[in-house]
Amino acid sequence: AASSIGWPGLFYVSGALGLVWCLAWLLLAANKPAESKFITKAELDYIEGSQNITKKVESDEVVQKIPVPWHAILTSLPFWALVVARSAHSWGFSTLQAELPSYMKGVLNMDMKSNAFYSALPYLAMWCMSYVYLIVSDVLLNRKMASLTVIRKTFNTCAFWIPATGLICIGLLGEEQKNFAIVLMTISVGSNAGATIGSALNTIDLSPNHAGILMGIVNSAANVIPILT
Repeated sequence: AASSIGWPGLFYVSGALGLVWCLAWLLLAANKPAESKFITKAELDYIEGSQNITKKVESDEVVQKIPVPWHAILTSLPFWALVVARSAHSWGFSTLQAELPSYMKGVLNMDMKSNAFYSALPYLAMWCMSYVYLIVSDVLLNRKMASLTVIRKTFNTCAFWIPATGLICIGLLGEEQKNFAIVLMTISVGSNAGATIGSALNTIDLSPNHAGILMGIVNSAANVIPILT
């Protein structure tokens, strides 16, 4: 907003990037692997070979519709624990998104340019940390150093308790401790990336056959909570 093109620049840039993406998609994407202009013969053979195997397996098996076990779902304590965890995460994350710029301006007295940069910094850290969590989890699983359950619980704990501790500490800081507050904010939001591996994917563990239904219920609850509060 403080740039030469002002606040409309955000919409101009976002719209232009969307148009560029659409153009790239129209030129580069294909409906089928065989229609792609850029695929190699080895890649095409591999993909089509895998598709043929899948089709053969499906044709040899009798496809059965599995009824949704609503009673088992609604009386499952692990499922409701997941609903609470995802709702709490959604509320905390949406609060950070809404209040972080206000905190930067109202408490730390940052100008608009600094506010924009330092408000984005924690989410850049979150993006980077998502790869850290991913790589660490793969290493632990592949080397059998920890089970999937232990990894999910550990990462989810980090994603919840580190930000909670950081935000409590930030509340005790003033304008004169601006740099420390920004560091704590960056660490808090960055560590929050562990919630994806920690709990967001847990619906697959609870019920692989009905993960979509569980995800729909969990996400509905997680999105309603921030709206109501």
